[in-house]
Amino acid sequence: MTAAESRATWQRNGWPEGAIEVTLYALQEYGARLTELTEWTAAQRPSVRDIIGRSPRTYDEWAAENADLFL
Repeated sequence: MTAAESRATWQRNGWPEGAIEVTLYALQEYGARLTELTEWTAAQRPSVRDIIGRSPRTYDEWAAENADLFL
């Protein structure tokens, strides 16, 4: 989705113009620094693995384990 398409969608949904501008700016900055921010996030300690003592589950794993709660 382009920035213009996003802007139009958010305007249709009643977003204030300031919120749209901030969100588009943040997404542009995040995208421009994705590798750096991903590496920084992965380097944080304690990690999820450190805290819970195992690898975190994926969303698919969580959904499969909890599907019966939503039936």
